[in-house]
Amino acid sequence: MALKSPLAAEESVAPWIASDRRRFLAFQRTLPADGTIAFLREHHMSAPFDRDALDQLRSFCDGGDREDDAFLDRKLERKRRQLLRRCRKFLHYVGEYTDHAQDSQVSVPLIWEEEAPRKLDHAVYLLHRLAERVVRSYEEFVDTARGRLSL
Repeated sequence: MALKSPLAAEESVAPWIASDRRRFLAFQRTLPADGTIAFLREHHMSAPFDRDALDQLRSFCDGGDREDDAFLDRKLERKRRQLLRRCRKFLHYVGEYTDHAQDSQVSVPLIWEEEAPRKLDHAVYLLHRLAERVVRSYEEFVDTARGRLSL
């Protein structure tokens, strides 16, 4: 049995890595760390926010089921799918627990402070918890991609 040289093994793997690197760079353009992810890290969900602050998350979710976005590396793809599920869940609850405020602002309805304080507390707690999960999944995915794709 002939042994393959390390160079030959690298040549057979390189197209897959190159393909996943391109996907990862496209992902980073869609959902960069300094955009929506930074907003989720810093924003207190009881305060109104601009609806556009979540646009990058929406773009990622809208394109998330395209085959072109799927990573060939199974571990990376699992991490990406987990992030996608968490982003969609967060956006679902943003839609359920927020309402239009002024201009293009949205917020948890402030009327709940008087009429339903427990509902307000629950909504803010849930949105924070889900935002933290999105950020954690994002960080895990990015760290895994950097390690597996040697970035």
